[in-house]
Amino acid sequence: MMTHVRRTRRIGAAALFLFLAIPAARARAQETPAGPGVLTLEQAVRRGVAASPAIQEAQAQQRTTQAGRWEGWGRLLPTVQMQVGLVQTGVLQRTVSDPITGGIVNLPDSLIDLRNSYGTDAALTARWQIIDPSAMMQIRAANAEAAAGDRTLDGARARIAAEITLAYLDALEAQALLDLRTAEKERADELLRIAEGRLSVGSVPELDVLQARLGVGDAELALMEAQTTSQTRRLALQQYLGPDAPLSGPLAEPAIPDAASLPDADALRRRVVDESGELAALRASRSAAGLARSAERLRLIPTVSVWAQWVRSEYGATRDALTYQPRNELGVYGVNFTWDLLEQPGVRLGARRRTGAAVQAAEARLAVRRAGLARDVEIAVGTLGRAALLRERSAANVVLAARQREAAVERYRLGLAPIVERLQAEGLAREAERQAVAARFAPLRALAELQRASGAPVLPYGY
Repeated sequence: MMTHVRRTRRIGAAALFLFLAIPAARARAQETPAGPGVLTLEQAVRRGVAASPAIQEAQAQQRTTQAGRWEGWGRLLPTVQMQVGLVQTGVLQRTVSDPITGGIVNLPDSLIDLRNSYGTDAALTARWQIIDPSAMMQIRAANAEAAAGDRTLDGARARIAAEITLAYLDALEAQALLDLRTAEKERADELLRIAEGRLSVGSVPELDVLQARLGVGDAELALMEAQTTSQTRRLALQQYLGPDAPLSGPLAEPAIPDAASLPDADALRRRVVDESGELAALRASRSAAGLARSAERLRLIPTVSVWAQWVRSEYGATRDALTYQPRNELGVYGVNFTWDLLEQPGVRLGARRRTGAAVQAAEARLAVRRAGLARDVEIAVGTLGRAALLRERSAANVVLAARQREAAVERYRLGLAPIVERLQAEGLAREAERQAVAARFAPLRALAELQRASGAPVLPYGY
């Protein structure tokens, strides 16, 4: 019996060593270049961000807002128009001057004559609005909208990277659970062989064989479910990578950041508030709404513009008289003062009220989202604080469950315990291994969920 105890302790120590050493070895392997056909987390994120339709939509929205910026700055430039025309004018002559009396005499219809005249002209007009405070505010509002589009694109990239990270971790966990279910199926087959052997010599009742067969059936079902889950999660990851990048090779396990490299609670809160793409976009939208309200108020200020026009023209009684080189020249210029004080006062008042409501709505959206992100940050901080303890506890649970399982195997083999004890130990080990797999990626998962919620780049890699 003492030999059995020493063997059990050796097995438990070996299990502890393997559980702690394998993730560290995989982490070191992730830091080095992966082998051919192996997909790393950073490669998956870069490929997914490059192929994401959501990123392409955000880029199109950014180009739209950038067009508004160019349109706003274009209002400061003068407007130049050029016009060239050929004119034919026809006049019906219904009256003539009486040569004797000098009066005007109406002609009969038979003597009415149509007299045509022809002309050409070329005109060049330039206008430049030099004072328009409302237009300047509209330009600033367009710049703020463009900045909001830029921040929205940054937040979309961060969210897609976080979603790909979560899908990658889901696929890794599913693969790890599949490996555990495969090993569980092998142990169930071994238990069935032991039970049948002992039944053949009459040392156990037939009930042990039936329970072992039920265990084999449960292990087969669990293995099939794990296979389905693994395939489903790999397909979910494949959707982010695009149809042109088939996911056929294995996935490399990412390097798990240790507790010392993780940001503390205050640093994480500041980083989310300062670098969140969503909060930055909402702040830019609030600024744009405020500038639009100011622009509407500044419509009450008069505007000043200057203009100039240069015209050349010629006229002839017949078409052959036209030279198409106008000889008559005219140049004019002026200054316009425009003050639309009472132009559609109802429309102006309604526009001012709408812009004020837009500012209020933008401030409310920013406050609500800031409160939501504060809650998400606290959840992530709590998860990160528990991550190290969870990994230690899960490692200890795996070691304890492995010892209990090996002890139950040995006791059942020697006929010192019923098969129920072996099955119970197997169930405890299975649950401990499942919790250990989930705890292994808890820090990365917490950071990825926070990045997906906030749009702030908190994950320890670029994209």
